[in-house]
Amino acid sequence: MKKIIICLFSLLLILCITGCNKEIDKEKIKEELHSYVDEIEKSEIINQEFKTINKYIDDEVNNLKSRNYEKNVEKIKNQLNQMILTKKQSEELINDSSNFKDLCLNGNKIGTNDSDYCLGVYNDAIVIIQIGTDEYIGYHEIYEYCFKCNKVFQFLVYKDHNFYNLNNTTEAQTLIDNNIITMDNITSIYKTFLGLMASLYDDSISFPTRVPTIEDNFRNDTIVVSLKQWYSFANKPINIKDFETKNLISLKTIEENGKTIKDYKKKIIINDYEDVTRISHPENLIDPSNYCQIVGLYLLNSTKEDILKIIKELEELDYVFAAEPAYIFEVVEA
Repeated sequence: MKKIIICLFSLLLILCITGCNKEIDKEKIKEELHSYVDEIEKSEIINQEFKTINKYIDDEVNNLKSRNYEKNVEKIKNQLNQMILTKKQSEELINDSSNFKDLCLNGNKIGTNDSDYCLGVYNDAIVIIQIGTDEYIGYHEIYEYCFKCNKVFQFLVYKDHNFYNLNNTTEAQTLIDNNIITMDNITSIYKTFLGLMASLYDDSISFPTRVPTIEDNFRNDTIVVSLKQWYSFANKPINIKDFETKNLISLKTIEENGKTIKDYKKKIIINDYEDVTRISHPENLIDPSNYCQIVGLYLLNSTKEDILKIIKELEELDYVFAAEPAYIFEVVEA
């Protein structure tokens, strides 16, 4: 009898393991979720940045596990509903903006030009960026993030028939204190903003770069990253998290997570970084609009093979022109 029970238990265990490891068609799930987004009655007046939404779908589905995947797909759909500005929401927002023209860029009601974009809906708070026509040299710093655009711009947050100016430090703190938006929302807004800037102002300029090989003579702990103009500004603070990739994490993130280096044995770690192009007198730049920053990343526990792998990942980032190893040059006597 005991043998029969043990056999039955083993069979059930095998069935459970087999069920948990059942392959799911992730590409099909992605297609279904993209179709789900297409069916949402979206705003026809205010532009939306869907590159970030598409990336969210891809990232979430790629991380799906077979067990309870249907429930997790529903969670993704619920999150998508919170990210997309609907037609009904935009009509209400546009109507209320008539009473807040003093807050709107150049006194223009939201939706009256093609340069108003929704950067997401967070706990029913709608975040709008208004981009003007005048050139702008500089950036807005909101907490730890630097928002840089080639045109005059501002962020508005709409919640419960009220508008708030996110560019204003006092109002931004009010939004955080009243839990209208959270610091995690600010992070999401920043990432969506980068995607929008890439689509609007991506550089058409390109330059040839040499593809490094393992035979080359270069350091195994340093990567030099050249950044695109729309992302760059003279002496703009570097957000090291912008350079984290699938296999690259910063020491700052590890510490914020309350972890240690030992907890990230499979990751390459950014120990330090430097703005290589930092200058003493940025006001003396002849043409700031053509300025591009170059950042040096100094790594821990990396090999030459790791350097080549991380370079490929960094070059997939929208704001990176090129990533290269730190070559070691030798002087050869004639």
